[in-house]
Amino acid sequence: MKKKIYHWHALYYVLAAAFYVLYYLLWSLISLAIGGRTSDIGVAMALTAVMLYVGLPLFVIFISRFSLIRLYVDPFIAALTPALLYCTMITGKMKYVKEFSDAVKRVNLSLVSNGGEGLIFFVLLFVLGLFASFSVKRKNRQSISYRIIERICGRNAAAI
Repeated sequence: MKKKIYHWHALYYVLAAAFYVLYYLLWSLISLAIGGRTSDIGVAMALTAVMLYVGLPLFVIFISRFSLIRLYVDPFIAALTPALLYCTMITGKMKYVKEFSDAVKRVNLSLVSNGGEGLIFFVLLFVLGLFASFSVKRKNRQSISYRIIERICGRNAAAI
């Protein structure tokens, strides 16, 4: 039964990445729906700011609470959102440049411009993920995630 938990770990991280992509696509559709009705640049900037500075931290807090790793904090889920955001930025730059290394270089330059504002945002997202994933009960396999698995698998799942 102990091996079964590793499947749940993998499923958790895959679902967290899928939820991030879904979040990103949902905000893109909302931005197109609202921004398509107006030509005001302020609306586009406000939607982007809400997505990045309000929605993304709330997303990180929500996703981090369901971690299954048996540590007090989960550094992997804390790093997932900044890493996926970084990959999204590189993918966006690949539309304009031919080389992958050139896209990475341009994204890195944009992250450290303006006094490192983008890099600081990534670090703050990571730290927020660490704080949000903190759980004393997870160490003893009593967190909400383990209770959900227990309900799905039956009462004998507490031994996983």
